[in-house]
Amino acid sequence: MKTLPTKVGTLGGIVACTFPHIGRQELLATCILAILGAVISFLTTLLLRQIFRWASKFFKL
Repeated sequence: MKTLPTKVGTLGGIVACTFPHIGRQELLATCILAILGAVISFLTTLLLRQIFRWASKFFKL
């Protein structure tokens, strides 16, 4: 059975080994795409909520 310190140590080792190989351009592009995806997801949720509210009012008449 793996303990928590073993899991944390393994994850820390993986991050420490891969982090120097990631370039600044890739990291920046990843951050920008993550933010853009979150904003689009949020706006889509708001739009769909409004559409369903409008549709429920329209079809109850």
